[in-house]
Amino acid sequence: MKFCILIALAGVGVLFAEDATPLPDGVKIVTNGRFRIIKNFPSDVFRNTRTLFVYLPPSYDSNTSAVYPIAFFNDGTGVFHFQSPNESWDADITADRLVREGRIRECILVGVSTANRGEEYGLDRSKDYRDLLIGEILPFLTSHYRIARGPSNTAIIGSSAGGANAFHIAWNHPDDFGLAGCLSTSFWWNEHAFLKMVENGEKKPVRFWIDSGGIEFEDRDGSGISSFVEDSMDVVSAMLALGWINGTDLMFRVDPKAAHRVASWRDRLPETLTFLFGIGKTARMTNLAPVFSTRLLDRKGNLPYAALYVQAAYDNGVTGTVLPELCRIVSSDSNGFRIRDNRLSLLPGASGSRIDLRVSYAGLEAPASLEVADGDSGEVLLTVQAEAPLDSPDVIYATGGAKVLGRWQPDLALPLYLAGKSETSRFYTNTVSVKRNTFSEWKLLSGPDSRYCEVASWYDPDGTRHEGAGSMFFRAEDDTNVIRGKVGRWLDTPR
Repeated sequence: MKFCILIALAGVGVLFAEDATPLPDGVKIVTNGRFRIIKNFPSDVFRNTRTLFVYLPPSYDSNTSAVYPIAFFNDGTGVFHFQSPNESWDADITADRLVREGRIRECILVGVSTANRGEEYGLDRSKDYRDLLIGEILPFLTSHYRIARGPSNTAIIGSSAGGANAFHIAWNHPDDFGLAGCLSTSFWWNEHAFLKMVENGEKKPVRFWIDSGGIEFEDRDGSGISSFVEDSMDVVSAMLALGWINGTDLMFRVDPKAAHRVASWRDRLPETLTFLFGIGKTARMTNLAPVFSTRLLDRKGNLPYAALYVQAAYDNGVTGTVLPELCRIVSSDSNGFRIRDNRLSLLPGASGSRIDLRVSYAGLEAPASLEVADGDSGEVLLTVQAEAPLDSPDVIYATGGAKVLGRWQPDLALPLYLAGKSETSRFYTNTVSVKRNTFSEWKLLSGPDSRYCEVASWYDPDGTRHEGAGSMFFRAEDDTNVIRGKVGRWLDTPR
């Protein structure tokens, strides 16, 4: 017979167990090094089962009197390296490194798989998902592992729809979650319900990390700025108005070259964890590095706007983005442009081939510059290349969010024509003219009547290869742009 030994630490309010309680029927715990894989975990809330992936920190077995904060990760099947070496967040590798470097508290990390992502992350089920985490999963974990309790020790982290879920739950349940990591968050959901919620809300005792990539998905208003970035800036601006303090209990980050993909979230996770679980005194800002969302504006209005991302580096290794509305901006040609809603635009009659700025914030100052073209600089060349199996047809197609790719309508997709073959593959290409700074997610089709293929890898314009990526991203910044994808196999059914 197993016995549960419960020990209460006076004055700390922590409860933990040194031995395992009996498992519910059907539940099985598999040990894999410092991981515990909990299979068939039942939920009365959602009337289903799921797998939990638990990472225990380095000192867990040796320091048996210690308790540890906990972070729940949404989309839990791709959080740790062993789950998917090419397409995971590598949270275990990152946490181990940050602990060795003395940058974060040791934490228990829990990847929570989902049985129905669209349902479980929906805003109308947010309260139910909180009940799953706090009412079902956390009590089970607390009976088996030494977990520090309280909102300051409890985080929820997610990306995309999982980031929206994390934000919504932390916002509405600050007594449960005092820490939230919201990466590439879908703030556009439900007709921008998040922005309305914040504007009509009040300050919460929650520490938020919010970020976005500069080439995520579409540019809805044709401004040349990612709508993901614009939506995030709007929410962050509203939070600042409620009393969050930039760099203290709110860190916002725009990664200008990042797309909506796991590799980008893996790259930003070290800073996310450092901000949420960092050790030591409040981080000190050390320098500014303002950058624009484009290198070029033109007077004909084909490139009407540029977002100004004021990147701020801190002495704990974190980089955040300060909204221009918080900065003082000085220029030798202050009559030639204006900044409104975090965008820079040219004023009628402005002259000169360059805008030079100096940005000041928190006692720091840094320069930024932007080229201005007299003529029409809006059109550039985009070459799409693809490699596919030998049984592929003579013409395949690329589709995506940009107009040139049919805006996800397969019958309007861009045809790619056979250009050559090898012993193992066929090669396709096509070149089109697009508006400079056009960016999009895209996929490959075997024909206009099908939908998506399974892509084994794709390549950034600089040649960086991404393994196991289901979709590709591009931004047409240069006069000539080349993007490449490789088909692993064609799907028999639409994806």
